[in-house]
Amino acid sequence: MAAKTGAQPGFAPVLAALATMQSNALRSEKGQAHEFLEQFQKSVHLGESCSTHLAKSASQPEAWTTTHAILQNSDSAIEARLFAATTLKGKVKCDSK
Repeated sequence: MAAKTGAQPGFAPVLAALATMQSNALRSEKGQAHEFLEQFQKSVHLGESCSTHLAKSASQPEAWTTTHAILQNSDSAIEARLFAATTLKGKVKCDSK
């Protein structure tokens, strides 16, 4: 299932990347979408120590805000909501250490 249309523009890039991953796009396009999603998640919590993450959280609120907005938007596809929930789960696990 692809991302639903009519989503807020603030998280349109995330939804577009998720849609690309689920489409019949070229392997190179899927690779770019995967890289984008991976970097988006890293901007929230992955690939760094929790203390580094906590220091960066205030300077990178857009990723945190974006995942929250995806979850709050009833028009978001279930796949987008799952991605956002998984991303936030990683942040919570990191913050609780």
